[in-house]
Amino acid sequence: MTKLSIFDFDETLCHTDYLIEVKYKFEDLSLFLNPTDYSKWHALGFYKANPSNFSFDFSEFEIYPKESRPNKLVMQALKRAIEEKQHAALVTGRTELEIAKLWLQNHGIDVSKMILMCSGQPDKSFCYESLIATLEPTEIVIYEDSPLHIQQLKKVCQRYSVAMDSVLISSED
Repeated sequence: MTKLSIFDFDETLCHTDYLIEVKYKFEDLSLFLNPTDYSKWHALGFYKANPSNFSFDFSEFEIYPKESRPNKLVMQALKRAIEEKQHAALVTGRTELEIAKLWLQNHGIDVSKMILMCSGQPDKSFCYESLIATLEPTEIVIYEDSPLHIQQLKKVCQRYSVAMDSVLISSED
């Protein structure tokens, strides 16, 4: 039996007060959303239906999160997965990995024993599929703050007949 544990970064391992600005181009209207709410907003389909109507400011996510708070329970689960020599992977929606990698290292995580992936977009399905096709796990557990991303993994696991479980992380965790 090969187990794979997948961890999200923003609002799962690392809590911040950072926000994404969603700007509606044709009115003086902006929404300021945390990563969890951004995933929910994106799943509503407004952007997919009219991508040219929106622009985004992710600049707060391009800097090291100095004022961050690690989620102790999820960090323990990550450390346990590494110690038990399970496959452990970080799959983030960020466009680059260096900041998340440095943050994990600064919080005592040996990232050389992990797989690090970034989707650069709200759809993480291709990352999940790559992990499953490469590692061939028989069981997956995902730690994620977004129900959308849990559903994306569920669909991929169904295609590959891989058992999965999920831990939905809330902002109170």
